[in-house]
Amino acid sequence: VRATGGGPAGPGAWGAGADAGGLDPGLAATGVPAAAAGQLASADPIQAVQGLAAVRSVAFSSGRLELLDLVNAPGSAAAAADAGLKAGLQKSGHVLAGFTSSVSNLQVQPGSPPGQVVVAVTSATSPYEEKDASGAVVAAGTPVAARNLRLVLVSVDGQWRITDVLPGA
Repeated sequence: VRATGGGPAGPGAWGAGADAGGLDPGLAATGVPAAAAGQLASADPIQAVQGLAAVRSVAFSSGRLELLDLVNAPGSAAAAADAGLKAGLQKSGHVLAGFTSSVSNLQVQPGSPPGQVVVAVTSATSPYEEKDASGAVVAAGTPVAARNLRLVLVSVDGQWRITDVLPGA
């Protein structure tokens, strides 16, 4: 989910966390950490955001861009933002090697609309290298300093997915 720039492909600045949970056997071969796989299924939006962020980081850093479907609500603004990034990376065959994100200071915001939860986060990304299919570095992605964002979540098939990324309040 992209709020504003990152590096050449601009994956934005919100991302990975890790905590508890079991490994979904379907995710075992994707490189998604066991803790993140467990967090994806959590009813707790804070845990879910940590898992969603970790999965998004794996998607961009490994080229497993189909994992973005586990992060964003179908048809959402977040899905549209990542679709542009995904299309560019798929067309070029590039990956964002070393791309990692961090989220901290996660708080569920009071007064969320019905059917949604808004989670405030502080997010930052690390530097990374955009590499082509042969592994050659074609660009460098600069880190994005910590900034405050609000992630709007909706439930899709009983799991939290991101529908929008808004500036922090």
